[in-house]
Formats: sequence, structure tokens, C-alpha cells
Amino acid sequence: MTEQPLEELDQRTPALSQEAVARDIDLMLWAFQLLRIRRYVHQPYWDFETAAAEAADRLEDFPRMETVAEHSWTVADAVILLAPNFPYIHRGHAVELAVLHDKMEIVTGDANPLGIDGTGDQGHAFNPARQADKFQQESAAIEWFTDQLRPPVAKVHFALLMESLKLLTPEARFVRAVDKMQALAFILLKKQGRMDDRHLTFLIRYTDKNDRVFPPLRQHSQELLRRIFRVTAELREVTAESLWRTASQGIQATPEKPAPVAPRSPLPPNQGTHNSRFGRIMSALSEVGRRPPARTGLEAYRQMSDALNRIEDLHWGDDHWSPPRHVGPGVRTDRLYPIAPENIYPVPGFPGVDLLASVGESVFISRTGAVQVQRKRAHDLFGMETEFAARKEDVIFDKADAAGRHVWHEDNRR
Repeated sequence: MTEQPLEELDQRTPALSQEAVARDIDLMLWAFQLLRIRRYVHQPYWDFETAAAEAADRLEDFPRMETVAEHSWTVADAVILLAPNFPYIHRGHAVELAVLHDKMEIVTGDANPLGIDGTGDQGHAFNPARQADKFQQESAAIEWFTDQLRPPVAKVHFALLMESLKLLTPEARFVRAVDKMQALAFILLKKQGRMDDRHLTFLIRYTDKNDRVFPPLRQHSQELLRRIFRVTAELREVTAESLWRTASQGIQATPEKPAPVAPRSPLPPNQGTHNSRFGRIMSALSEVGRRPPARTGLEAYRQMSDALNRIEDLHWGDDHWSPPRHVGPGVRTDRLYPIAPENIYPVPGFPGVDLLASVGESVFISRTGAVQVQRKRAHDLFGMETEFAARKEDVIFDKADAAGRHVWHEDNRR
């Protein structure tokens, strides 16, 4: 279930040449060669199984119809390959999401996005009812699976699986886009141009839809789509341009369905609301809590501002002080936070910590990426009466940095 696309990520993405994009795609396709390598073949005690595997290989051209596990590995491998193009993507976290993203298909099976007629209008590709059904099935599978796990393990898996399902973070959106690109790569290698016109029409529509999930990857997905059309056109002995025109004409006969209604809250049930100011803050902090620990104060602030601005966009609308949200003299907004902090203050006794003061909260961020949010004491803003570290009853959010150090760690006093 997708939310509104993060178009602003385009502005934060370094420009890539077409040559660089093509090289990325070449390497993504090359990685499929690992699927040729079977384990145990021709080893002692594996004679019968080797013969059966080799017979299967003679029956089906490479690549064979992939398993979900093979698909998940190639997605994770592509994530590692492509993530360095996008500096704001936490690569390790994205790999975690890629490894787990389809695990619940052990329970639900691999859903058919095309539907019975092959257009996608009766499948979850474009049909809101089918999308809602798929979402509910996957949610139920996640609940069932995590109930089998020990609590500390369940907490990790539940957070990752729901983040992936609900597209709560840029990493989740990035992995979803790579997931759909991997399907294009498999189609290119497996079909070798043996494509039905309706299948081509579907790919144009579906790729355009999925490009909105993570727009900065559009160059890569469109390169894969062009290669599919070129190979198909060569097999048919026509031009790729004429084939594209024919397939595009099919889109006019199958107009897009309305976007599905998806659960959009990043919170577990019954936690907070986007309507009240405090509810929006708690929603954003819940989202920040699920992100990987930050390694720098800037990364921690960016996590905070990204979450707050996303929640505020949902509440106020995207056009309410739309990006770029630079802060300058006289700039005021009803939004909770802009992209850059409006006021930064030193913290007495903690040279490694900065204070960001807002209307109702004090946000402490260490240089190493720890975050703590307290209710602000209007009469004692700068800790003259009560030291910040002694205000435990005022703390509403506390998150350690990547090294496990909280804001009030001894290292931040130096």
C-alpha cells in the first residue's frame, strides 16, 4: 500500500549519467548468474539428486522460474549495489528490509498482481479491493508469525515487517522500488523478448505506478523497461519505438483505477493521533524510534525532521509551507518543525549536546546521534533551577546513538 510519493528525494539525489545507470543495470543482471550455481552437485552421496537437478536444468532455460527466496536474495543484492547512489538511505537497514520483505509469503503465497485477465485491473496491481485484501492478509501473517517468536525477537521482526508493508521510511520505499525493478530484470532475462502486447502494456502502467514510490530510482527502472522493449522489438523485427506506441495505445483502453486507501499511521494501534499537536509529535517520535540509531547529530536531526515533516504534510497538506523549508529572518510557520532547526542552544555541563527549543518541547541531540525529548519547563528553559539530566519525569522520548550511548552519557560531558 503506497502513500504519496517522496518527490522531494529527487532534490537530494546526486545526478547520475545514463552510462552510470546502464552500468548499475548490467551488474544487477550479472548477479543473477549466481542462481546457476547449485550446491552439492557431483559431491559424494549426492548422485541421485545431481542427476535430477541436471535433468530439470535441461527442461527449463536459465533462469528457471525463481523461488521467493531467490527473488529476495537478488533484491537484497541490488539494494547493496544501488544504495550508495542515495546517500540518505541507510544501506544496512535497507538490506534488512529486503531480506524479510516477502517472508510472509510462506503463509500467504505469492499473490498474482495481474489478475485473471492479465491487465492488472483485477489483480492487486491496480485494483483497490485486491490491494486491501493483500494488505490485510500480510498484516495477519505478520501478527501470526511474530506471535511465535520470543518477545525481543518479535519486536525486531514486527517493526521491520510493518515498516516494509506500510512504507514508513525512505528505506522501505527504496526497497519496494528495487523489488519491482528486480521483477523487470527477471522478465528481461527469462522472457528474452517473448512478450505479449498486453504484458508490455501492463509493464508500462505498473512501472509508472511503482516509480512514484521512490522517484529517484526511475532512471534505473526505465532503463530496464527500455531493454525489455528493445529485445522484444528485435525478436519481432520491428522498431522499439513502434512497439512502444502499440503498447501505449493499450493503456488508453485500461485507465488507471483510483489510488487505494491504505493505513497511513506509523503507529501501532491506539497510539496517538495526527489531529492534536501532541499526537502528531508522538506519531513522529514513534517513527524515529523505529529508525536505525544515528551516528551523528546531523543524522539524528534529519531523522527527526523527516518524520515530523511527513506527519505535518499528512496533517496540513503538502502545500503548507512546501519544500524547500529554509528558515530565515521573519519566517514563521504553524508546522511543528522545519527542515533546519530554528534555535540551537548549548547545554550547561554537556558540551557534547545541543538543545533545540520548540513551543512545547526541549529536544536534546548529542554530537554522536543520541536524541532525547522533554516537556519544556517554561520557567526554567535553560536548566538554571534543575539540571537537564535530573528531569527524568519530563522525558517523553529517549533514544541512544549507534554506540548505545544516551544523551546524558558521560562522554557528552567532556
